[in-house]
Amino acid sequence: MKSVDEIIAVILAEKPSLKISDIREMIKRKAEELGELVDEYVIALMVAKELGVSIPKEGESLKVSKLRIRDLIAGLRNVNLVARVVKIDREITFSRNGKTRKCLRIGIGDATGVVNLVLWDDQIEQIRNVRIGDVIRVSRGYTREYRGRVELYLGSGGKISLAEGEVPPLEYFLENYEQECTLLQVKNVLQLHEFTCVRGIDFKGRRVRILIWGGLGDGLKEECYYVCGLRRKYESGDFIEYYTNWNKVTFTPYRANIPSIDYKVYTPSQIDIKEARDLILKGWYLALNPTKFPKILLGDKRNFIQVLLTSDDVLLPILDFDPGFDILLEGVDIVEGSRGRIVKMGRCGRIRVIGPSELFSSEKPPEKFIIESKGFCTLKGAVISLDFKFRLIETESGEKIASFCSLLIDDGTGQARIYSSSPDIIKNLLAMSEGEALDYLKAGVLDKIVAYMKKEFLGKNLNFECFVYVREEGSRVGMAFSISTEAGEG
Repeated sequence: MKSVDEIIAVILAEKPSLKISDIREMIKRKAEELGELVDEYVIALMVAKELGVSIPKEGESLKVSKLRIRDLIAGLRNVNLVARVVKIDREITFSRNGKTRKCLRIGIGDATGVVNLVLWDDQIEQIRNVRIGDVIRVSRGYTREYRGRVELYLGSGGKISLAEGEVPPLEYFLENYEQECTLLQVKNVLQLHEFTCVRGIDFKGRRVRILIWGGLGDGLKEECYYVCGLRRKYESGDFIEYYTNWNKVTFTPYRANIPSIDYKVYTPSQIDIKEARDLILKGWYLALNPTKFPKILLGDKRNFIQVLLTSDDVLLPILDFDPGFDILLEGVDIVEGSRGRIVKMGRCGRIRVIGPSELFSSEKPPEKFIIESKGFCTLKGAVISLDFKFRLIETESGEKIASFCSLLIDDGTGQARIYSSSPDIIKNLLAMSEGEALDYLKAGVLDKIVAYMKKEFLGKNLNFECFVYVREEGSRVGMAFSISTEAGEG
């Protein structure tokens, strides 16, 4: 035995209550006591003897079967240990000096720590039948340092075999050691063009969202998986989000008791929240403002909100539907911006159209003056100001034109702000077909035509079938589902 580190490893194996730092401190104190004339190796032997640890003679094999992972140090030989497999990376194949090499890293752990076991070439075949969570015995290993960390390798004649032992379960390692893994009960998978979003519940009962760039080649079932290759992006008390890519992430089926929770569904009146992630909102689709980053106006009987859409792909499901349908928004984030709260849907968001809402009744809504209006009613008023927005959106079925108008009207009793994405904007206000409007928009002249026509609307009386919201300060905001001119007006 020629290494101080090897002597320390033997001491650690025999005295598991000690740490490496403890033994090095003993050697340091002994060196100060004896002076510089005594070699550090001899001092280490003396410390071992004082502790009652027998050190093998020169030429004897150093076996440290009782060594814990926490106590592994670089330079050990003939390491034997039992540990649980906590991670299996993807196999790497590369060429070096004209020869093809293979490398595989496995994360293994015991009650004291986690270490990478590195396998090369034919050694990899020894773990073909080993799965995440299995307990294995590593025989005739050796250690060395790689990028500042100690790693375990198989030496000549080294073996890996399935074993039994008192090793903590996977949950223990996820709880106590920084891992790129989690236990996940998959709830739904959203496959998109450039990426895949996976949602589920982890072993702590938290909601999880995983964004996988490049997508997934194989479909996932609503089952439990041990997922590795994750990079933590955001974490709160009941939610955690990961980013990864297709060539790094692994989903391994695994049996575990995952807490069952229900995803709460919020309505616009219920989200008095400053910050949250991956919520589900349900409400009436009131209008779509087709700005560069479109906004959906979502409402219920008491309130409406604007939901920012950061991707055009998210809004495609509602382009074939007129306002007035019940919709479900999945993947809604609430963040605090410089100008206040922002409600938005990112790339992992999804809109589902549920069906016609209870907003409409079979009877024509009652006519009301603006000053007394509330709920579903018909308003009549003169246009004081108005603004239009149009946008061309590519869909799988072809090109669509999204339209939106904002008007301020007055009926003598008060004023109301009216928003609408109704087809009547093009049909009744602009007196053209959707096809004509689309052609004008593609030709770049629709805005000029509308700018000319806007002057004709000022002072003009219009009828609006709408749902009116009363703000805290008493102002009225109406979401119009039908717009028409007064009888006799062209």
